[in-house]
Amino acid sequence: MGRAQRFERALEGLVGDSFARVFGGKVVPQEIAQALRREAEDGVRVLAGGRELAPNHYTVALSPADHARMAGDEETITHSLIDCVEEHLTEGGWETYGEVVVSLERSDALHTGQFRTKSSVDPDASRQRTASPRTAG
Repeated sequence: MGRAQRFERALEGLVGDSFARVFGGKVVPQEIAQALRREAEDGVRVLAGGRELAPNHYTVALSPADHARMAGDEETITHSLIDCVEEHLTEGGWETYGEVVVSLERSDALHTGQFRTKSSVDPDASRQRTASPRTAG
């Protein structure tokens, strides 16, 4: 990711975090889906032969309140997010190593309405192993 992209993302995060703190908004799956699409685009790498590889494992860190609110529907939410990411990857013509996995984690460092995304290329990622609760710091 280039300097301009990192700066733009940092600015978006600051603005989003400020609004979340001031207005006490709640995270909604549509916001997460948009962030995951951006995460996928930012993570694309060109391989030999011109093929493009996108991350396949996406982690969403949520505030304790947002995580608790989504925990009851976590399977439905993660499946919807997976579908959204897979559709975006197909539209972009990007490949992945392994199946697309989305994990929701609780982060005590975030306030209600804030979330963070990260991604990686993990050929061993499995949707079956993401069901256990995890906590991020």
